Amino acid sequence: MKINFTITLLVACLLLFFSCKKDSTTTSQGKLKFAFNIVNLPSSNTPQSNLYAVISVKSTSGEVVIADAKINVTYQNGFFTEILELPKGNYKVSKLIIQDSNEHVLFASPMKGSAKSQMVAQPLEINLNLAQNSTEILAIEVASVTIEDKSEDFGYASGSFKLPPPEQNNDLFNIEIRPLFRVGNIVYDSIPSSLRITTYGSNGMQAVSNQVLPAGGKTITLSKNVAKYKIAVSKWGLSDEVEIPSNEMKDMSISIGGSNLKPKKLSSESVYQYVNGQWIADTRKEYEYFASGKLFRINHLKKDANGNKILVAAEEFEYQNNRVSEIYFTSSSGDRTQYFWYKPDGKIDKMREENNEGTINATVNYVAMPGKTGISGNYQINATYLFSYRYYQQLLSLEMYGGNAEKYANNTSHGNAKHSIISYDFNINPYIHLGVPDFWLGNVSKHNTLSDIATYSIIIPNIEAYSFNYTYDADGFPTEVFTKYRNPITFADTHVTRTVFTYH
Repeated sequence: MKINFTITLLVACLLLFFSCKKDSTTTSQGKLKFAFNIVNLPSSNTPQSNLYAVISVKSTSGEVVIADAKINVTYQNGFFTEILELPKGNYKVSKLIIQDSNEHVLFASPMKGSAKSQMVAQPLEINLNLAQNSTEILAIEVASVTIEDKSEDFGYASGSFKLPPPEQNNDLFNIEIRPLFRVGNIVYDSIPSSLRITTYGSNGMQAVSNQVLPAGGKTITLSKNVAKYKIAVSKWGLSDEVEIPSNEMKDMSISIGGSNLKPKKLSSESVYQYVNGQWIADTRKEYEYFASGKLFRINHLKKDANGNKILVAAEEFEYQNNRVSEIYFTSSSGDRTQYFWYKPDGKIDKMREENNEGTINATVNYVAMPGKTGISGNYQINATYLFSYRYYQQLLSLEMYGGNAEKYANNTSHGNAKHSIISYDFNINPYIHLGVPDFWLGNVSKHNTLSDIATYSIIIPNIEAYSFNYTYDADGFPTEVFTKYRNPITFADTHVTRTVFTYH
Protein backbone atom coordinates (compact mmCIF):
# COMPACT_ATOMS: atom_id res chain seq x y z
CA MET A 1 0.00 0.00 0.00
CA LYS A 2 2.04 2.98 -1.26
CA ILE A 3 1.23 6.62 -0.61
CA ASN A 4 0.52 8.77 -3.67
CA PHE A 5 1.41 12.31 -2.65
CA THR A 6 -0.79 14.50 -4.83
CA ILE A 7 -1.36 17.34 -2.40
CA THR A 8 1.23 20.07 -2.93
CA LEU A 9 1.40 21.05 0.71
CA LEU A 10 2.04 17.49 1.84
CA VAL A 11 4.78 17.05 -0.75
CA ALA A 12 6.46 20.23 0.45
CA CYS A 13 6.31 19.14 4.06
CA LEU A 14 7.76 15.74 3.25
CA LEU A 15 10.64 17.25 1.31
CA LEU A 16 11.40 19.54 4.21
CA PHE A 17 11.21 16.63 6.65
CA PHE A 18 13.55 14.38 4.72
CA SER A 19 15.99 17.19 3.94
CA CYS A 20 16.60 17.53 7.68
CA LYS A 21 18.18 14.07 7.56
CA LYS A 22 20.02 13.47 4.26
CA ASP A 23 19.44 13.98 0.59
CA SER A 24 16.64 11.48 -0.15
CA THR A 25 17.92 10.69 -3.63
CA THR A 26 21.39 9.63 -2.54
CA THR A 27 22.45 6.26 -1.24
CA SER A 28 25.23 5.17 1.09
CA GLN A 29 27.22 2.15 0.01
CA GLY A 30 24.61 1.15 -2.58
CA LYS A 31 21.70 1.19 -0.15
CA LEU A 32 18.24 2.58 -0.82
CA LYS A 33 16.20 4.69 1.58
CA PHE A 34 12.73 4.12 2.99
CA ALA A 35 10.46 5.40 5.74
CA PHE A 36 7.01 4.66 7.13
CA ASN A 37 3.88 6.76 7.20
CA ILE A 38 1.65 5.71 10.13
CA VAL A 39 -1.57 6.59 8.35
CA ASN A 40 -4.18 6.23 11.08
CA LEU A 41 -2.58 7.70 14.19
CA PRO A 42 -5.11 10.25 15.52
CA SER A 43 -3.28 13.55 15.75
CA SER A 44 -5.79 14.97 18.24
CA ASN A 45 -5.13 12.52 21.07
CA THR A 46 -1.59 11.29 20.32
CA PRO A 47 1.56 13.13 21.49
CA GLN A 48 3.29 14.77 18.56
CA SER A 49 6.74 14.48 20.13
CA ASN A 50 8.74 11.82 21.98
CA LEU A 51 7.21 9.02 19.89
CA TYR A 52 9.30 6.10 18.68
CA ALA A 53 8.71 3.24 16.29
CA VAL A 54 10.28 -0.17 16.87
CA ILE A 55 10.63 -1.91 13.52
CA SER A 56 11.83 -5.27 12.23
CA VAL A 57 12.30 -6.21 8.57
CA LYS A 58 12.97 -9.60 6.97
CA SER A 59 14.29 -10.65 3.60
CA THR A 60 12.03 -12.76 1.40
CA SER A 61 13.98 -15.81 2.59
CA GLY A 62 13.05 -15.04 6.20
CA GLU A 63 16.41 -13.63 7.35
CA VAL A 64 16.04 -10.71 9.78
CA VAL A 65 17.85 -7.74 8.19
CA ILE A 66 16.60 -5.09 10.65
CA ALA A 67 15.93 -6.25 14.20
CA ASP A 68 13.96 -4.02 16.60
CA ALA A 69 15.32 -0.75 15.24
CA LYS A 70 14.11 2.14 17.42
CA ILE A 71 13.58 5.27 15.36
CA ASN A 72 11.91 8.63 15.86
CA VAL A 73 8.35 9.35 14.74
CA THR A 74 7.55 12.98 13.99
CA TYR A 75 4.47 14.81 12.84
CA GLN A 76 4.60 16.72 9.53
CA ASN A 77 0.98 16.81 8.30
CA GLY A 78 1.01 13.15 9.21
CA PHE A 79 3.15 10.80 11.30
CA PHE A 80 6.41 9.71 9.62
CA THR A 81 9.38 7.71 10.83
CA GLU A 82 13.04 8.44 10.35
CA ILE A 83 14.65 7.20 7.15
CA LEU A 84 16.17 3.72 7.11
CA GLU A 85 18.42 2.09 4.51
CA LEU A 86 18.68 -1.37 2.94
CA PRO A 87 20.20 -2.75 -0.25
CA LYS A 88 18.00 -2.90 -3.32
CA GLY A 89 15.58 -5.83 -3.10
CA ASN A 90 12.31 -7.17 -1.77
CA TYR A 91 11.58 -7.37 1.96
CA LYS A 92 8.77 -7.87 4.46
CA VAL A 93 7.98 -5.63 7.42
CA SER A 94 7.54 -8.08 10.31
CA LYS A 95 7.13 -5.71 13.28
CA LEU A 96 6.01 -2.16 13.91
CA ILE A 97 5.00 -0.78 17.30
CA ILE A 98 4.74 2.81 18.51
CA GLN A 99 6.21 3.67 21.94
CA ASP A 100 6.41 6.72 24.14
CA SER A 101 9.61 7.97 25.77
CA ASN A 102 9.13 5.46 28.62
CA GLU A 103 8.96 2.59 26.09
CA HIS A 104 5.28 2.06 26.83
CA VAL A 105 3.58 0.55 23.76
CA LEU A 106 0.75 2.83 22.61
CA PHE A 107 -0.02 1.36 19.17
CA ALA A 108 0.95 -1.74 17.19
CA SER A 109 0.47 -3.04 13.69
CA PRO A 110 -1.14 -6.49 14.19
CA MET A 111 0.04 -9.64 12.46
CA LYS A 112 -2.15 -11.47 9.97
CA GLY A 113 -4.26 -14.11 11.72
CA SER A 114 -3.99 -12.49 15.15
CA ALA A 115 -7.01 -11.52 17.25
CA LYS A 116 -6.49 -7.85 16.36
CA SER A 117 -5.81 -8.36 12.65
CA GLN A 118 -9.31 -7.24 11.63
CA MET A 119 -8.67 -3.81 13.13
CA VAL A 120 -6.57 -2.81 10.11
CA ALA A 121 -7.07 -3.25 6.40
CA GLN A 122 -3.60 -4.74 5.81
CA PRO A 123 -2.00 -6.59 8.76
CA LEU A 124 1.67 -7.59 8.85
CA GLU A 125 3.71 -8.95 7.24
CA ILE A 126 3.67 -6.23 4.54
CA ASN A 127 5.83 -6.25 1.41
CA LEU A 128 8.56 -3.59 1.14
CA ASN A 129 10.03 -3.33 -2.36
CA LEU A 130 13.13 -1.18 -2.80
CA ALA A 131 13.96 -0.58 -6.45
CA GLN A 132 14.55 3.15 -7.06
CA ASN A 133 16.96 5.81 -5.83
CA SER A 134 14.22 7.81 -4.15
CA THR A 135 12.90 7.46 -0.66
CA GLU A 136 10.20 4.78 -0.54
CA ILE A 137 7.32 5.77 1.75
CA LEU A 138 5.35 2.74 2.96
CA ALA A 139 1.95 3.34 4.57
CA ILE A 140 1.15 1.18 7.59
CA GLU A 141 -1.88 1.10 9.87
CA VAL A 142 -1.77 0.50 13.61
CA ALA A 143 -4.31 -0.34 16.29
CA SER A 144 -4.53 1.13 19.77
CA VAL A 145 -2.99 -0.91 22.60
CA THR A 146 -4.97 -0.66 25.82
CA ILE A 147 -4.04 -1.74 29.32
CA GLU A 148 -6.25 -4.83 28.89
CA ASP A 149 -4.46 -5.98 25.73
CA LYS A 150 -1.74 -8.59 25.49
CA SER A 151 1.07 -8.63 22.96
CA GLU A 152 -0.07 -12.02 21.65
CA ASP A 153 -3.44 -10.43 20.73
CA PHE A 154 -1.47 -8.59 18.05
CA GLY A 155 0.56 -11.64 17.01
CA TYR A 156 3.74 -10.73 18.92
CA ALA A 157 5.61 -12.81 21.48
CA SER A 158 4.01 -13.10 24.91
CA GLY A 159 5.09 -10.34 27.27
CA SER A 160 6.85 -8.27 24.62
CA PHE A 161 4.67 -5.17 25.19
CA LYS A 162 5.51 -2.82 28.03
CA LEU A 163 2.21 -1.20 28.98
CA PRO A 164 1.70 1.98 30.99
CA PRO A 165 0.37 1.46 34.51
CA PRO A 166 -3.40 1.86 34.94
CA GLU A 167 -3.12 5.22 36.68
CA GLN A 168 -1.55 6.70 33.54
CA ASN A 169 -4.67 5.84 31.52
CA ASN A 170 -7.16 7.93 33.49
CA ASP A 171 -7.46 10.36 30.61
CA LEU A 172 -8.47 7.56 28.18
CA PHE A 173 -11.74 5.73 27.66
CA ASN A 174 -12.83 2.78 25.53
CA ILE A 175 -15.81 2.58 23.19
CA GLU A 176 -17.02 -0.72 21.78
CA ILE A 177 -18.61 0.17 18.44
CA ARG A 178 -20.94 -2.39 16.87
CA PRO A 179 -22.44 -1.94 13.38
CA LEU A 180 -26.21 -2.36 13.29
CA PHE A 181 -28.06 -1.88 10.00
CA ARG A 182 -31.69 -2.72 9.33
CA VAL A 183 -32.94 -3.43 5.80
CA GLY A 184 -36.68 -4.00 5.94
CA ASN A 185 -37.24 -6.51 8.75
CA ILE A 186 -33.72 -7.97 8.60
CA VAL A 187 -30.99 -6.79 10.98
CA TYR A 188 -27.36 -6.92 9.83
CA ASP A 189 -24.94 -6.64 12.76
CA SER A 190 -22.04 -8.80 11.56
CA ILE A 191 -20.83 -6.89 8.50
CA PRO A 192 -17.86 -4.56 7.90
CA SER A 193 -18.70 -0.92 7.38
CA SER A 194 -17.05 2.50 7.09
CA LEU A 195 -16.19 4.25 10.35
CA ARG A 196 -15.48 7.98 10.62
CA ILE A 197 -14.31 9.56 13.88
CA THR A 198 -14.28 13.36 14.04
CA THR A 199 -12.37 14.85 16.98
CA TYR A 200 -13.13 18.40 18.12
CA GLY A 201 -10.17 19.79 20.07
CA SER A 202 -10.56 22.29 22.88
CA ASN A 203 -8.91 24.84 20.58
CA GLY A 204 -11.67 24.46 18.00
CA MET A 205 -9.57 22.42 15.57
CA GLN A 206 -11.02 19.27 13.99
CA ALA A 207 -9.35 16.01 12.99
CA VAL A 208 -11.00 13.21 11.02
CA SER A 209 -10.00 9.54 11.03
CA ASN A 210 -11.54 7.19 8.47
CA GLN A 211 -11.32 3.50 9.29
CA VAL A 212 -12.90 0.14 8.47
CA LEU A 213 -15.25 -1.14 11.16
CA PRO A 214 -14.86 -4.94 10.97
CA ALA A 215 -17.73 -7.42 11.10
CA GLY A 216 -19.06 -7.54 14.64
CA GLY A 217 -17.42 -4.22 15.55
CA LYS A 218 -14.32 -3.27 17.50
CA THR A 219 -13.16 -1.35 20.57
CA ILE A 220 -11.32 1.95 20.17
CA THR A 221 -9.47 3.97 22.80
CA LEU A 222 -9.94 7.75 22.85
CA SER A 223 -8.63 10.64 24.91
CA LYS A 224 -10.86 12.64 27.24
CA ASN A 225 -8.77 15.77 26.66
CA VAL A 226 -10.93 17.06 23.80
CA ALA A 227 -14.22 18.94 23.48
CA LYS A 228 -16.25 16.18 21.83
CA TYR A 229 -16.31 13.33 19.30
CA LYS A 230 -18.66 12.48 16.47
CA ILE A 231 -18.71 8.81 15.48
CA ALA A 232 -20.37 7.86 12.20
CA VAL A 233 -20.79 4.56 10.35
CA SER A 234 -22.10 3.91 6.84
CA LYS A 235 -22.95 0.98 4.57
CA TRP A 236 -25.13 0.54 1.43
CA GLY A 237 -26.07 4.23 1.55
CA LEU A 238 -27.24 3.89 5.16
CA SER A 239 -25.54 6.09 7.76
CA ASP A 240 -25.82 6.96 11.42
CA GLU A 241 -23.92 9.25 13.78
CA VAL A 242 -23.59 9.72 17.53
CA GLU A 243 -22.02 12.64 19.38
CA ILE A 244 -20.06 12.20 22.60
CA PRO A 245 -19.55 15.46 24.54
CA SER A 246 -16.80 15.80 27.13
CA ASN A 247 -19.12 15.10 30.08
CA GLU A 248 -20.12 11.69 28.62
CA MET A 249 -16.64 10.34 27.89
CA LYS A 250 -16.50 7.02 29.71
CA ASP A 251 -16.16 3.34 28.82
CA MET A 252 -19.25 2.36 26.82
CA SER A 253 -20.74 0.16 24.12
CA ILE A 254 -22.77 1.60 21.26
CA SER A 255 -24.69 0.01 18.39
CA ILE A 256 -24.80 2.34 15.43
CA GLY A 257 -26.01 2.00 11.85
CA GLY A 258 -29.12 2.94 9.89
CA SER A 259 -32.57 1.68 9.02
CA ASN A 260 -33.97 3.58 6.05
CA LEU A 261 -33.10 1.17 3.20
CA LYS A 262 -36.21 -0.46 1.75
CA PRO A 263 -35.57 -4.03 0.58
CA LYS A 264 -35.90 -4.63 -3.15
CA LYS A 265 -38.46 -7.15 -4.32
CA LEU A 266 -37.38 -9.74 -6.86
CA SER A 267 -39.20 -9.38 -10.16
CA SER A 268 -37.51 -12.14 -12.13
CA GLU A 269 -34.61 -14.55 -11.99
CA SER A 270 -33.27 -15.76 -15.35
CA VAL A 271 -30.74 -18.58 -15.69
CA TYR A 272 -28.53 -18.85 -18.80
CA GLN A 273 -26.36 -21.76 -19.97
CA TYR A 274 -23.10 -21.15 -21.83
CA VAL A 275 -23.39 -23.07 -25.12
CA ASN A 276 -21.07 -22.77 -28.13
CA GLY A 277 -19.64 -19.44 -27.01
CA GLN A 278 -22.88 -17.70 -26.10
CA TRP A 279 -25.35 -17.48 -23.21
CA ILE A 280 -28.61 -19.28 -23.99
CA ALA A 281 -31.74 -18.71 -21.88
CA ASP A 282 -32.57 -21.84 -19.88
CA THR A 283 -35.03 -21.32 -17.00
CA ARG A 284 -36.75 -18.34 -15.43
CA LYS A 285 -38.67 -17.49 -12.27
CA GLU A 286 -41.19 -14.66 -12.19
CA TYR A 287 -42.41 -13.23 -8.87
CA GLU A 288 -45.92 -11.87 -8.25
CA TYR A 289 -46.99 -9.92 -5.16
CA PHE A 290 -50.17 -8.96 -3.33
CA ALA A 291 -51.04 -5.27 -3.14
CA SER A 292 -49.72 -5.39 0.44
CA GLY A 293 -46.26 -6.27 -0.91
CA LYS A 294 -46.23 -9.86 0.27
CA LEU A 295 -45.24 -12.58 -2.17
CA PHE A 296 -48.26 -14.22 -3.82
CA ARG A 297 -46.86 -16.53 -6.50
CA ILE A 298 -43.66 -17.75 -8.16
CA ASN A 299 -43.94 -18.98 -11.75
CA HIS A 300 -41.26 -21.45 -12.92
CA LEU A 301 -40.71 -21.16 -16.69
CA LYS A 302 -38.57 -22.73 -19.39
CA LYS A 303 -38.39 -22.74 -23.18
CA ASP A 304 -39.68 -25.59 -25.31
CA ALA A 305 -37.98 -26.95 -28.44
CA ASN A 306 -39.42 -24.08 -30.48
CA GLY A 307 -38.15 -21.41 -28.11
CA ASN A 308 -41.58 -20.68 -26.62
CA LYS A 309 -41.83 -19.84 -22.92
CA ILE A 310 -43.89 -22.45 -21.04
CA LEU A 311 -45.00 -22.74 -17.41
CA VAL A 312 -43.59 -25.90 -15.80
CA ALA A 313 -44.38 -25.26 -12.11
CA ALA A 314 -45.82 -22.69 -9.75
CA GLU A 315 -45.77 -21.87 -6.04
CA GLU A 316 -48.57 -19.99 -4.28
CA PHE A 317 -48.47 -18.67 -0.70
CA GLU A 318 -50.99 -18.20 2.08
CA TYR A 319 -50.43 -16.24 5.28
CA GLN A 320 -51.57 -16.31 8.90
CA ASN A 321 -50.50 -13.71 11.50
CA ASN A 322 -48.39 -12.01 8.84
CA ARG A 323 -46.29 -15.16 8.17
CA VAL A 324 -46.39 -17.78 5.42
CA SER A 325 -48.54 -20.66 6.68
CA GLU A 326 -48.99 -22.74 3.50
CA ILE A 327 -47.19 -23.17 0.19
CA TYR A 328 -48.94 -24.90 -2.73
CA PHE A 329 -46.53 -26.28 -5.30
CA THR A 330 -47.94 -27.55 -8.59
CA SER A 331 -46.04 -29.13 -11.48
CA SER A 332 -46.38 -31.78 -14.16
CA SER A 333 -44.24 -34.13 -12.05
CA GLY A 334 -46.51 -33.92 -9.00
CA ASP A 335 -48.07 -31.53 -6.52
CA ARG A 336 -47.28 -30.91 -2.87
CA THR A 337 -48.47 -28.69 -0.04
CA GLN A 338 -46.29 -27.50 2.82
CA TYR A 339 -47.48 -26.18 6.19
CA PHE A 340 -45.51 -24.07 8.70
CA TRP A 341 -45.91 -23.23 12.40
CA TYR A 342 -43.78 -20.69 14.24
CA LYS A 343 -42.36 -19.97 17.67
CA PRO A 344 -43.20 -16.63 19.36
CA ASP A 345 -39.92 -15.10 18.11
CA GLY A 346 -40.81 -15.91 14.49
CA LYS A 347 -38.49 -18.89 14.01
CA ILE A 348 -39.96 -22.06 12.49
CA ASP A 349 -41.26 -24.55 15.06
CA LYS A 350 -42.87 -27.35 13.01
CA MET A 351 -43.40 -28.18 9.32
CA ARG A 352 -45.41 -30.71 7.32
CA GLU A 353 -45.40 -31.65 3.65
CA GLU A 354 -48.12 -33.62 1.90
CA ASN A 355 -47.10 -34.99 -1.50
CA ASN A 356 -48.05 -37.79 -3.89
CA GLU A 357 -46.15 -40.37 -1.82
CA GLY A 358 -47.38 -39.46 1.65
CA THR A 359 -46.52 -37.08 4.48
CA ILE A 360 -43.30 -35.66 5.93
CA ASN A 361 -43.44 -34.18 9.44
CA ALA A 362 -40.56 -32.05 10.73
CA THR A 363 -39.70 -30.49 14.09
CA VAL A 364 -37.11 -27.73 14.50
CA ASN A 365 -35.11 -26.67 17.54
CA TYR A 366 -32.43 -24.07 18.21
CA VAL A 367 -29.36 -24.30 20.47
CA ALA A 368 -27.19 -21.31 21.40
CA MET A 369 -23.45 -21.63 20.76
CA PRO A 370 -20.51 -19.80 22.39
CA GLY A 371 -19.18 -16.61 20.83
CA LYS A 372 -22.42 -14.70 20.47
CA THR A 373 -21.59 -11.28 18.99
CA GLY A 374 -24.91 -9.48 18.71
CA ILE A 375 -28.46 -9.78 17.50
CA SER A 376 -27.44 -12.37 14.91
CA GLY A 377 -25.71 -14.46 17.54
CA ASN A 378 -24.20 -17.89 17.02
CA TYR A 379 -26.57 -20.84 17.26
CA GLN A 380 -27.37 -24.24 15.81
CA ILE A 381 -30.56 -25.18 13.96
CA ASN A 382 -31.58 -28.85 14.14
CA ALA A 383 -34.50 -30.37 12.19
CA THR A 384 -35.78 -33.95 12.24
CA TYR A 385 -37.87 -35.23 9.29
CA LEU A 386 -40.15 -38.29 9.65
CA PHE A 387 -41.57 -39.90 6.50
CA SER A 388 -44.82 -41.86 6.32
CA TYR A 389 -43.52 -43.69 3.22
CA ARG A 390 -39.84 -44.34 4.15
CA TYR A 391 -38.29 -46.32 6.97
CA TYR A 392 -35.52 -43.83 7.73
CA GLN A 393 -35.33 -40.41 9.36
CA GLN A 394 -33.58 -37.40 7.90
CA LEU A 395 -31.64 -35.03 10.15
CA LEU A 396 -30.54 -31.50 9.24
CA SER A 397 -28.08 -29.47 11.29
CA LEU A 398 -26.95 -25.92 10.48
CA GLU A 399 -24.43 -23.87 12.46
CA MET A 400 -25.25 -20.17 12.21
CA TYR A 401 -22.49 -17.56 12.55
CA GLY A 402 -23.27 -13.87 12.05
CA GLY A 403 -26.57 -14.71 10.35
CA ASN A 404 -25.21 -17.34 7.94
CA ALA A 405 -25.28 -21.16 7.88
CA GLU A 406 -21.53 -21.76 7.65
CA LYS A 407 -21.73 -25.48 8.47
CA TYR A 408 -24.44 -27.70 7.00
CA ALA A 409 -25.05 -31.39 7.69
CA ASN A 410 -27.80 -33.50 6.08
CA ASN A 411 -27.85 -37.08 7.40
CA THR A 412 -30.24 -40.00 7.11
CA SER A 413 -30.57 -42.72 9.73
CA HIS A 414 -29.26 -45.32 7.23
CA GLY A 415 -25.98 -43.47 6.55
CA ASN A 416 -26.52 -41.28 3.50
CA ALA A 417 -25.06 -37.84 4.20
CA LYS A 418 -23.89 -34.49 2.86
CA HIS A 419 -21.69 -32.18 4.94
CA SER A 420 -20.77 -28.69 3.71
CA ILE A 421 -18.52 -25.83 4.75
CA ILE A 422 -19.98 -22.66 3.23
CA SER A 423 -18.51 -19.15 2.91
CA TYR A 424 -20.46 -15.94 2.33
CA ASP A 425 -20.06 -12.36 1.18
CA PHE A 426 -21.17 -9.35 3.22
CA ASN A 427 -23.94 -8.18 0.86
CA ILE A 428 -27.69 -8.71 0.81
CA ASN A 429 -29.32 -12.05 0.01
CA PRO A 430 -32.57 -11.13 -1.79
CA TYR A 431 -34.31 -14.40 -0.83
CA ILE A 432 -34.20 -13.63 2.90
CA HIS A 433 -36.32 -10.54 2.21
CA LEU A 434 -39.10 -12.54 0.56
CA GLY A 435 -40.21 -13.73 3.99
CA VAL A 436 -40.79 -17.23 2.62
CA PRO A 437 -39.67 -20.29 4.63
CA ASP A 438 -37.95 -23.23 2.98
CA PHE A 439 -39.00 -26.75 4.02
CA TRP A 440 -35.38 -27.92 3.86
CA LEU A 441 -33.99 -24.75 5.52
CA GLY A 442 -32.09 -23.67 2.45
CA ASN A 443 -32.73 -19.93 2.72
CA VAL A 444 -31.91 -19.00 6.32
CA SER A 445 -28.74 -17.01 5.54
CA LYS A 446 -28.64 -13.21 5.35
CA HIS A 447 -25.79 -13.07 2.85
CA ASN A 448 -24.91 -14.69 -0.48
CA THR A 449 -22.96 -17.94 -0.83
CA LEU A 450 -19.43 -17.63 -2.23
CA SER A 451 -18.34 -21.26 -1.96
CA ASP A 452 -19.86 -24.57 -0.89
CA ILE A 453 -17.33 -27.32 -0.21
CA ALA A 454 -19.21 -30.60 0.36
CA THR A 455 -18.39 -34.19 1.26
CA TYR A 456 -20.77 -37.13 0.75
CA SER A 457 -21.48 -40.59 2.12
CA ILE A 458 -23.12 -43.46 0.16
CA ILE A 459 -24.91 -41.41 -2.54
CA ILE A 460 -22.76 -38.92 -4.45
CA PRO A 461 -24.46 -36.58 -6.95
CA ASN A 462 -23.30 -36.32 -10.54
CA ILE A 463 -22.64 -32.57 -10.30
CA GLU A 464 -22.56 -29.93 -7.58
CA ALA A 465 -22.52 -26.12 -7.45
CA TYR A 466 -19.39 -25.07 -5.57
CA SER A 467 -18.34 -21.51 -6.52
CA PHE A 468 -20.32 -18.28 -6.92
CA ASN A 469 -19.23 -14.89 -8.29
CA TYR A 470 -21.60 -11.92 -7.88
CA THR A 471 -22.13 -8.46 -9.31
CA TYR A 472 -23.94 -6.01 -7.00
CA ASP A 473 -25.81 -2.75 -7.29
CA ALA A 474 -25.06 0.28 -5.11
CA ASP A 475 -27.48 -0.93 -2.41
CA GLY A 476 -25.75 -4.29 -1.90
CA PHE A 477 -28.27 -6.43 -3.83
CA PRO A 478 -26.92 -8.91 -6.45
CA THR A 479 -27.72 -8.21 -10.09
CA GLU A 480 -26.12 -11.39 -11.45
CA VAL A 481 -24.19 -14.43 -10.32
CA PHE A 482 -21.95 -16.86 -12.21
CA THR A 483 -22.20 -20.34 -10.70
CA LYS A 484 -19.55 -22.99 -11.31
CA TYR A 485 -20.46 -26.69 -11.26
CA ARG A 486 -18.15 -29.68 -11.00
CA ASN A 487 -18.02 -33.45 -10.65
CA PRO A 488 -17.69 -34.07 -6.88
CA ILE A 489 -15.56 -37.19 -7.44
CA THR A 490 -13.01 -35.91 -9.98
CA PHE A 491 -13.45 -32.21 -9.12
CA ALA A 492 -13.45 -31.46 -12.85
CA ASP A 493 -15.54 -28.44 -13.82
CA THR A 494 -18.64 -29.38 -15.81
CA HIS A 495 -20.36 -26.10 -16.70
CA VAL A 496 -21.14 -22.53 -15.66
CA THR A 497 -24.51 -20.78 -15.40
CA ARG A 498 -25.31 -17.09 -15.33
CA THR A 499 -28.28 -15.93 -13.27
CA VAL A 500 -29.65 -12.41 -13.77
CA PHE A 501 -31.81 -10.78 -11.08
CA THR A 502 -34.26 -7.95 -11.71
CA TYR A 503 -36.20 -6.07 -9.03
CA HIS A 504 -39.37 -4.01 -8.67
